[in-house]
Amino acid sequence: MNTNSLKSFAAEARIKLIDQITRKLDFVLTHDTAELRGKQTEIAQLNHKIKQIGREQVIETVAYTWFNRLMALRFMDANGYTLPKVVTPLPGMTNPEILQNALAGHIEADFHLDRNRLNDLLDGRTASTDAHTEAYKMLIVAACNHWYTAMPFMFERISDYTELLLPDDLLSDYSIVADIRNGMTDEDCQQEEILGWLYQFYISAENARLIKSKKAYAKHELAPASQLFTPKWIVKYMVDNTLGQLWSEMNPSTSILRQLEFYITPAYKDQLTPRTKKRLEEIKFFDPCVGSGHILVYAFDVFYLMYEEQGYNMSEIPELIIKHNLFGTDIDERAAQIAAFVLTMKGRRKNSRFLRKGITPNVTFYQDFEDDSKFSNAKAIGSLINVEPEEMNAFKVETGTIYAEQQQKLKQLYTFLGQRYDCVVTNPPYIASSRMDRSQKRKCY
Repeated sequence: MNTNSLKSFAAEARIKLIDQITRKLDFVLTHDTAELRGKQTEIAQLNHKIKQIGREQVIETVAYTWFNRLMALRFMDANGYTLPKVVTPLPGMTNPEILQNALAGHIEADFHLDRNRLNDLLDGRTASTDAHTEAYKMLIVAACNHWYTAMPFMFERISDYTELLLPDDLLSDYSIVADIRNGMTDEDCQQEEILGWLYQFYISAENARLIKSKKAYAKHELAPASQLFTPKWIVKYMVDNTLGQLWSEMNPSTSILRQLEFYITPAYKDQLTPRTKKRLEEIKFFDPCVGSGHILVYAFDVFYLMYEEQGYNMSEIPELIIKHNLFGTDIDERAAQIAAFVLTMKGRRKNSRFLRKGITPNVTFYQDFEDDSKFSNAKAIGSLINVEPEEMNAFKVETGTIYAEQQQKLKQLYTFLGQRYDCVVTNPPYIASSRMDRSQKRKCY
C-alpha cells in the first residue's frame, strides 16, 4: 500500500469536495430554478442545519459524508461486492458500470427510484443541462439507499439536503468520482486498513491546523484534534499479548501463539493459575477509543484463529466474531462508521454471503444526552465515562413514548460501558479495570 499516494489523494479530495459543495450550497440558496422549487423541504432542512451548527460545519459534514460513501462504494467495487459497480467502469468503458447498464436499459430491480424520470433523462425527454450526470446522481443515491439495509451505519437513507449538495461534476476525468477511482487502486483495496488510513489522511490538514492553533477546542473539534493512529506493529503487539495471552491461559495447549508475530511469553507464566475456560462466544474484547477500527480489525484475525482451532464451521465464524466478541466506541462518529464498515468488510471477505445477514457490528459513538448526568457531555469526555453494572442493569427504555428512540441510543452506551470485558485494549495502552471482571485484570492493557 502506497501511503504517500493515499495521503496526497485524500487531502486533495477533501479540498475539492469542500470547494464544490460550497459552490453548490451558494447556488441552492441564491437561485430559483424549476428543480429547486420541488426541493423546498430539503432547502428548509439545509437552512435549519446552518442555523443550528453553522455554515462551515455543514459544508464539512456533507463533504465527508460523500467522501465516506464514495470511498466505501469504490472499496466494494474493487472487491466485487457491488453488482453492478457503482463508481467503477468495466474494462474499456468510461462510464461507471451502473450508468452504462442504465443507458442500455438495465436498472437494478431492487433499486428504489423514480424510473420514469430516470428513463426520461436518459432518453432526452426531460430537459437537462447534463442528463447523464443527473441520471447518475439518481443511481448513486439509489445504490446508497439499497445498501442501507445491510449497513445502516454507513449508508443512512438519503432524501435531504445531503443529496441536494452532491457535486455537479461526477462523470468527467476531473470529477471526485474519478479521483476516488484513481486514488484507491484495486491492489490497495485488498486491505481493509486502507479505509482507516484514508480517514487519517483526509483529516490530517484539519488535525495539523487545530494542534498548531494551541487553543481551547470547540466540542466538534475534539475528534480531529485528538486523532492518534496506531502503527500496525503496535496493534499486533498489544493484541497478541492481551487476547493471545488470555487465550493461552484459558487453553494452555493452544497452538495459535506460533502465528502471533509479536507475542512474547511472559517471564511469570509459570506462576499463573489457569483461567476459567469460557466458550469462545463469551469472550469480549473492547476498544473504548476505537477510531477507524485498526485494533478491532486485527483482533478479528486473532479470534478467527481461535475459532478455527476449536473446529467451528468456517461460514459461521465471521458472524460469531462480529456479533459476540468485538466492541468499540469513539467520540468521532465518522471514525466509528468506518470501524463498523471495516469489520463488515472483514466478514464479507471471509464469507461471500455475509452482507445478506444484516449484521451490525458492536461499534457506536458517544453522544450528548442533556437529561442524563453521565452523558450530558459525552462527546467531550468520551472513554473517561464510567458505568457500573448496576447502573447498566437499572437503565430502562420508556417504550411507546416520544423519548424511546433517544433512550435506546443511550441504553446502548450504558450497555457498552457497563458490561465487563475480558480484554480492554486501546492506544495509548491503559488498564481499564473497572470494565473487567476482577479475575481478568492482570493481563488486559
